[in-house]
Amino acid sequence: MTHVRKEFCEYYSNFNSSDDESVEVILFLKNISPFSTIATSLKPKNLQISTEKWSSELNGLLKSTQTKDSEDSQKIFLSSIRNWPLFGSSCFLGLIENGPSGIPTNCEILVALSHTGIHILDSSTHECYLVFAYENIASTRVTYKDNNDYNCIGSVRLTASNGQQLILSLMQARMFVFILSRYQYILSANLLASA
Repeated sequence: MTHVRKEFCEYYSNFNSSDDESVEVILFLKNISPFSTIATSLKPKNLQISTEKWSSELNGLLKSTQTKDSEDSQKIFLSSIRNWPLFGSSCFLGLIENGPSGIPTNCEILVALSHTGIHILDSSTHECYLVFAYENIASTRVTYKDNNDYNCIGSVRLTASNGQQLILSLMQARMFVFILSRYQYILSANLLASA
């Protein structure tokens, strides 16, 4: 049962550690009835476990969550997900044009803007390649492919305070820059308030 909990949590949270309470609450909030065929559809494609074993263990987990009070489950769920690094993230599809060594270029990525920074993830496995903390970004330069298109593709160059550069080709580049600027504004306001 623990293996299924861990895999389910990783699959649905894009995070590499499991929290049993979070998994139970996610399942509870999804309103999946025990012994449902929906369990089969929730099995991650790359998970090396038989469909029967997955369904059996997931249904066992679902039975154990039926005794939870709805309000308590929601509180546990919300307090648990706040700890996930990608909680509340805005995600953008793109490519890495140029980046630090060890990160593949010209492969499809997800760029997640969260309260902790900019996360560069593999779009299929959700493996995190790199995290840029907002306070470490020295400059941002953007070149849009079409200045008249709000959802245009753009080339975004991020330069860290240590000189490291990352060049991304992003869908919805304008929205990315807007959200990035809001996070940087909030960070600078917090720094001024604490001074």
